Amino acid sequence: MPLSSSSRRALWYAHGAALLLGGTALFPRLIALPAEQLVSLRTAIAALLLLSLALARRSSWAWLAGAGKRWLLLSGLLLGGHWWAYYEAIQRGGVGLAVVLVYSSPAMTVLLEAWLHRRWPARHSLLAATAVSLGVALVLLPRFGDQQPAPLAAGLALLAALLYALRNLLVRERLAQAPGLGLAGTQFAVVALAGLPSLRGLHLDASTWAWLLLFGSLFTALPHLALLLALQRLPTSTVALVASLEVPYAVLLAWWLLQEPPGTTLLAGGLCILGAAWLASRHAGDDAAQGA
Repeated sequence: MPLSSSSRRALWYAHGAALLLGGTALFPRLIALPAEQLVSLRTAIAALLLLSLALARRSSWAWLAGAGKRWLLLSGLLLGGHWWAYYEAIQRGGVGLAVVLVYSSPAMTVLLEAWLHRRWPARHSLLAATAVSLGVALVLLPRFGDQQPAPLAAGLALLAALLYALRNLLVRERLAQAPGLGLAGTQFAVVALAGLPSLRGLHLDASTWAWLLLFGSLFTALPHLALLLALQRLPTSTVALVASLEVPYAVLLAWWLLQEPPGTTLLAGGLCILGAAWLASRHAGDDAAQGA
């Protein structure tokens, strides 16, 4: 089924978000802060930017009436938990471990969405999820050689993947009518407020603030707004699989900026993930019709 103009635009949002999010895994190495402080400061900056823009555009807040507040609070806590677990995994086990294991999230999303709607996943969705899982395994191998990844770091990365899948499903099922700016800004505000106790007595230098401002604006506010807009127009599984492009993007950025050249199996894993994203994009129109 051909894509509508809005669905095609949503795919561009998802692809652009994946490119920017590919760079986020570098920041826990560039900014020497505990995970909870990094999450709170990053989201506070993003929340200020997005909420200011939402107010300037006079976005509707009617979606917060009734159960909307509860779904917003839950989605914000899921997002904050995802980031905390993700950054802890990066700091304990390295960028490669965290990035690749977090992208078991698309496979989780496909299965959770099918279970939620009491239907068997479409064949192309299962194929794409399998390709992502294979790609994740291949990307993982050359990162560690003969060393075994830390069990705690691996567990934290898988927890981050599950929390992210649940947050995306919640947005799709309960917050699909919320304006993207208002939803993204208020979600980030929930995350930032939840992390306020960790900021007591914190003092930062100008260089750290510069990195945080870059992280919170270009690499947080913009890509997550794009993902929320995509989630409101496409099935969660499609957006999650396209967003898997973050993995090869992160690998390329690490090669360019951190001088970590990819090996043969890493490239093969990236190709598997790229193929899964292409398959999700190709069938986005069919998925949207099925989920309507």
